Amino acid sequence: MAFRFSPHRYMIAALLINIIISILLFGLNTQDYALHVIITTFSAIAFDSLVNYVKLRKKVFSESSAITGLILSILLPPMLISIAASAIAIAAKHLIRRQVNIFNPAATGALVLALAGLQPSWWAANTLAVIIFLYADYKVKRLTAAASFFAVWALVHFLAFPNAVGVITNFTVLFFIFVMLIEPVTSPHPRKAQILYGAIAAILASAFHSFLPIDFLLPALLLSNLLKEFYKNKLKSVPKVGSEKTEPLNIDQN
Repeated sequence: MAFRFSPHRYMIAALLINIIISILLFGLNTQDYALHVIITTFSAIAFDSLVNYVKLRKKVFSESSAITGLILSILLPPMLISIAASAIAIAAKHLIRRQVNIFNPAATGALVLALAGLQPSWWAANTLAVIIFLYADYKVKRLTAAASFFAVWALVHFLAFPNAVGVITNFTVLFFIFVMLIEPVTSPHPRKAQILYGAIAAILASAFHSFLPIDFLLPALLLSNLLKEFYKNKLKSVPKVGSEKTEPLNIDQN
């Protein structure tokens, strides 16, 4: 069977490229960060494979668990506690679900650690990351959600803080938009639902930015994940007569 670049494989490739570029760009300790990425990613894969084996009695490799581990390795500094974050993320993925998982697993794991006092570092957020993930977002058909978030985020900050260009174009926020917000399983597919999803996430992030003592992006994302369950199926795009019907992506849902 020929190798095919599925949406998840595009994201895995983009994350790996971004990690390598960031380590070189910021002059980070290659050994420490490479080991951190390997441990965090393989912990997520191992925990997910173990749960799938217990549930299905067969070996299952889920590409989504690799994405979860890679994102966690970017969110967190090089510490062994990232293994616990991977375990929490995979547990949330399998325990809190309606056919598929509701909450972004990486955001869940990182938020639990943030509540315990370890704030995300977002060490691989940079200009090149935005360029790399724009194409990946196009391949997973989530550019509408990303554009909706950015438009509302920019509007709110321009109205509230006229000189807030630095906040609007902050690389951490852009990385969040183009990597975490658009995660295929936990974000809606229909275009109208994507617009609402992105706008709600931007409003929540803007509100949380003002008063939360912890990273404001993670709770905004998780609450948006929850709220989309109430409208994602009510805003399905209706194809025009004579137009080609848009089918949902075939994504890994284990």
